[in-house]
Amino acid sequence: MRVPCDQCRRRRVRCNSDGSTPCDKCVSAGLRCKHEYVPKRRGPKRGVGKVIAQLKSQDELERKLHQQQSLNNDPNNTGTLLSIDGHGSTPHHLSGPSPVLLEAGFSPASSASLSHRCVDLFLEHIYPIKPVFNRPALEAILVRPMEIHEKNLIYALCAMTATHMSGRPEYNEGQLSWISLGRFFLGKCIATRQAYDFIEDRTLFAVISSYFLFEAYFELDEQRKSWYYLQEATTLAQELGLQEESSYSGLPFIEALSKTPEYPLEKLDYEGIDIQQSLMSLIQTFTPLDSAFMNVWNQSDYDISNPSLGTSWSENELNTTHTDFTTFADSQKADVLVTQQWVRLLVWQCALRKGLLSSRATNPSMTFKYPLEIATSLIGIVSRIPRSSIMVHGLGIFEKIFDIACSVIDVASTHNLDLIELRTSDYVGSNTFLTFMQVLSFTPNSKKIFAAALQEKAANQPEILRSAIRSGLTILAPHPQQMHHLQLQQLQQQRQQHQYQHKATVASVMEEEEQDTTAVTATVTTNIS
Repeated sequence: MRVPCDQCRRRRVRCNSDGSTPCDKCVSAGLRCKHEYVPKRRGPKRGVGKVIAQLKSQDELERKLHQQQSLNNDPNNTGTLLSIDGHGSTPHHLSGPSPVLLEAGFSPASSASLSHRCVDLFLEHIYPIKPVFNRPALEAILVRPMEIHEKNLIYALCAMTATHMSGRPEYNEGQLSWISLGRFFLGKCIATRQAYDFIEDRTLFAVISSYFLFEAYFELDEQRKSWYYLQEATTLAQELGLQEESSYSGLPFIEALSKTPEYPLEKLDYEGIDIQQSLMSLIQTFTPLDSAFMNVWNQSDYDISNPSLGTSWSENELNTTHTDFTTFADSQKADVLVTQQWVRLLVWQCALRKGLLSSRATNPSMTFKYPLEIATSLIGIVSRIPRSSIMVHGLGIFEKIFDIACSVIDVASTHNLDLIELRTSDYVGSNTFLTFMQVLSFTPNSKKIFAAALQEKAANQPEILRSAIRSGLTILAPHPQQMHHLQLQQLQQQRQQHQYQHKATVASVMEEEEQDTTAVTATVTTNIS
């Protein structure tokens, strides 16, 4: 029996393929005639073990819960638990295990222990790069009965911390994934907000909790929710007047400390880490993005001949921080240095859109190939900083690295550069594309979102694909259809090259024959005369 090819089956047209030669329909349409379709099995479908998997998952949760309860009941365990209300009990409106808690497999005691652990992890890893409030003030909250707006802050902090710990199993201690734990605390935070009139909460804690929810949902790649809570945090901050310097006068001392970076250095010197200088260096990184830049970025009127544009965006101005990083933690170095390179890319992209770039520009940042220099600096930075110090920043830092990698691919494709063989000048032997793929694969979230997107972007560039095939790079192994398309392109280029060579040969032969004819004619004419 004659079986139609996959293309005719999809187009629902009659097929005359015999299985060995392409059918007429595919030949006329320029499609690859193939027979890869596998008919679906008719009749009742077999099970896939879904019930068995659920039962196994339930047994695993019960085992972990039993282990955690045994740990909490151990008299030798002297660790202090963070109770929800400061006395080891839950508030009346949240008494008993919630549905979210039961689904995650946690008891009230274990959730309190995990809350305490998340706060410790925040102070150890995230506080140096996000000193949004004073550390002693936070520690004071944990040793006394908490108000409900303080519980809202602690839950949001735990959710943000848990989602930032994704990809770091050494901190998990056999519990469920950090993503599951982050969703659990998100549910607790939202439930706490519903238990009181959050809209009327005009405190700094409300601003910070909304910001933490933005961070948590951003790590979960739930963009709509993350932007909602960022807008909420911004609106609350503006309502409190945090954008005005005059709003900081007359505040209680501890609250003032958490709202302004202009406080004594000794208050922020945490375990030898200079938090104040790190924060100021990060702020100064955005100095080039002044009002003139924002006017150009927002498509406002500007004078392209204005010399201040080239001056303010010069390489010297972009090097805004000349700080001694010896007092910085590795996570702070990653934050400041990677952000510097990203700001340089923003300036370059804006100049590109406005037609300010030139191949003859004396300022390297105003040339078309400047992203390659940015990539060189960035690869040098990430090669010197421990992987864990980059991972702790979450998706934010990976998004900046991804933006730089995409610009490098665009520049390499435009200038016909071999991205696979491209090496950075300072780190000979490092493959630029592979380095970006490795860095963007540090965490499960960054690998799923940014590494996959970068791989797809590179796979859509024929020049990069051909280079990957020559280099045997399996990470960019093309799809069979892409491979067929590349082969057709190569055959077409070879055919055009052969035609060009044939025409050149024919023209050369004709020219030689014409010269010979001219010479013979001249000889005959001379003899006759």
